[in-house]
Amino acid sequence: MYCISFMEIVLTTFKFNTFLLLSTNAASFCFTKLYPSFVIFFFISFAAEKMSPLQSMLLLATLVVNTEAVPQPLERDRAPTVDDLIVDLIKVVMKPELAVLEAKTKEMERDLAVQRNQIKTLQNRKEFRCESGVVGIHTNPRPSWPYTQSVTFQTPFETQPTVTYGLYLLDTGYTKNTRVTTEVTDVTKTGLQVKLNTWADTVLYGARISWMACGQ
Repeated sequence: MYCISFMEIVLTTFKFNTFLLLSTNAASFCFTKLYPSFVIFFFISFAAEKMSPLQSMLLLATLVVNTEAVPQPLERDRAPTVDDLIVDLIKVVMKPELAVLEAKTKEMERDLAVQRNQIKTLQNRKEFRCESGVVGIHTNPRPSWPYTQSVTFQTPFETQPTVTYGLYLLDTGYTKNTRVTTEVTDVTKTGLQVKLNTWADTVLYGARISWMACGQ
């Protein structure tokens, strides 16, 4: 309204040439500073009634030239707002705490990576287990020697297990010397073989061993 009133005063007071210069500058200010579409529309409509078509076209061209010549404010020249100041203040105050939090986060990530590797190692590690049993013979009358027995593991091992064994039972005649041998042979992933024997005049009624195989 202020721009239109000003241009009306110029138009009624001065001749066309003076009006063209002053009103164009006024319209350019309104066009760039206030409401461009609204002002330029009313300005052209208002001036068209006071001048010829040629004068209207000249006026419009002058408006466009003056408008483009007005410098626009740069984004970097914008004054900081209250929100900008608050954000900057928070960054300054919280910087030490953020640094400590970032360091703790990195440390937790490293610990988590180590634990993941340990879990992966445990998952990939083959299960270590053991099986055990008793092998032998005990009869009356006495059996013939040597005595041999094969053992098959309940669950095959993935590698050849380690076998330990010991004498579990021994029954001999008391009038003769006690003589006995025990052997565990042919140890494989699926089983083993036990051999019991005696020699000379030993009277052997029975012998048994207890064995244990451990591995993966």
